[in-house]
Parts: sequence; structure tokens; C-alpha cells
Amino acid sequence: GINAEYGVSLPKKDLAQISHARDPTLLYLHCDRQGETEQTVNKICAMLEQFVARGMNPLRMRQVGSLCAVQYSEDAQWYRGVIIAVHGDQAQVRFIDYGNEESKRGSEVFELDSQLCDIPAQTSPCQLAGIAEPPAGWADAPGR
Repeated sequence: GINAEYGVSLPKKDLAQISHARDPTLLYLHCDRQGETEQTVNKICAMLEQFVARGMNPLRMRQVGSLCAVQYSEDAQWYRGVIIAVHGDQAQVRFIDYGNEESKRGSEVFELDSQLCDIPAQTSPCQLAGIAEPPAGWADAPGR
């Protein structure tokens, strides 16, 4: 279809799904072309499981911007991440294929195999236009 207001043409088979929403000012989308994103994420997860089975090394230099492998606490699965903040032995990690974040101890952050570093992140940050944060902030907004 064509969006005349913005002059953008999107094939009907392309979908955008929200992979994580912090609030209306920051959403992460999977822009899926006929299932390619889901297939790529599944391939990444399968590769990570193989590397975990062989044994991975802890990430020695925990710096902002470093790619890493981390286990998500809610489902115990392994995912790719990027360090977005370091506080002592804690690293704040954003899961690059979904957009959500989690704080990890240094011993929980592992080196990411170079094969996985070369695959682009599978989510894109976006925001809704024309949405202003409520004066009390999002945490106190109705519906939360």
C-alpha cells in the first residue's frame, strides 16, 4: 500500500511488530519481510545455544557499546546484547534483537562470537509522533 501523506510505499507482505515498548516515546519494532526477521532471530538463538554448550568466556572489558551474550532472566534463553551503561560490577544490557534491557553482574556477561557480531540487530527503535509525556510521567499515566 501507499501512504500518500509521507510518500512511503510498503509491500503488503511486510509487517512491523512491536518487540518491546518502554513507553510511547520509545518502541522497538521488528520489521518483518515474509518471516525473515523471525527466522533470523531463531537462527541467532540456536547459534547462541551451540556456543553456550561449547563454553563461552566472560567478557573481560565491559565497556559501553560492547556486544555480548547474556541470558534473559525471564525465560532463561540466551540473546545478543549491547552494554549501554556500566556501574561497578553491574552492566546495563539492551537485547539488540528485541530492545528490552536488563541489569547483569559482570560474571553474567559473555563474549559474543564474531559470527554473531556480524549479523545486524533485528529490531529498530521508533517513537510515536505527536505524543507528549503526561505531566506526572508515564508510570502514573492512566492504564498503567
